[in-house]
Amino acid sequence: VWKRAGERPKVLAVEVAQPRPEGVRRSVRSTLPRVESYNYTTFTVYGSGYIVVEVHYEAGRDDLPELPRFGMSMTLPGSFNDLEWYGRGPHASYWDRKTGAAIGRYRGPVWDQFHRYTRPQETGNKTNVRWLALRDENGSGLLAVGLPELSASAWEFPVDEIEFDPIDDPTREIIVPASQRHGAEIRRHDLVTLNLDYRQMGVGGDTSWGALTHAEYTLTDDEYRFRFRLRPIAADDDAAGLARLTLEDPGPWR
Repeated sequence: VWKRAGERPKVLAVEVAQPRPEGVRRSVRSTLPRVESYNYTTFTVYGSGYIVVEVHYEAGRDDLPELPRFGMSMTLPGSFNDLEWYGRGPHASYWDRKTGAAIGRYRGPVWDQFHRYTRPQETGNKTNVRWLALRDENGSGLLAVGLPELSASAWEFPVDEIEFDPIDDPTREIIVPASQRHGAEIRRHDLVTLNLDYRQMGVGGDTSWGALTHAEYTLTDDEYRFRFRLRPIAADDDAAGLARLTLEDPGPWR
């Protein structure tokens, strides 16, 4: 039910305000008809180039299944393929699989974050991310800062490449994806998919496979909200230094 829940939202109201001289706020209130729920998204754009994004979700029904993840996704140019982040790493980590990933500052190609599982699936997530930066070969790019933290990932392909689309095949004992049967078939596209999440459910599998995720690592609440900042960066910008600045600091306005 959640796979296409974000498609074709019905906008109920759009409000524009200027809460402070250096910033303009645009708020959108909408419904998600497929799940009969509500979504509130606010973009505050500052003259410095910062954009603060706030997302608030409220369930409209009490019979909805747990959320696989709650967050936002965007598509960037394929040239933004150099990833740096401060959070858990260097390998992927998840809500219930992260104690082996130390918090630190890491960097690597976006393509290297993708793991070629036998069956294409969710991959490359980073937890407890304070900030991440995607840059091109000239050093220009985009900085995302969690307020306070994010669960994040970046791929050089659209999500459709790893979505599991089961088909019924009586000649096989297992269900296989209709579009991609092996991780080796995933191909690189001229784009980068950036996922900025509040959180993603745990992976479970305590029995090495098959065991469901523990209840404490699932998203079953009726309401969620999170915030993050976006900012364009140049080659000589220090991502960590910019991430430490708060909106109250004079730095971003100069």
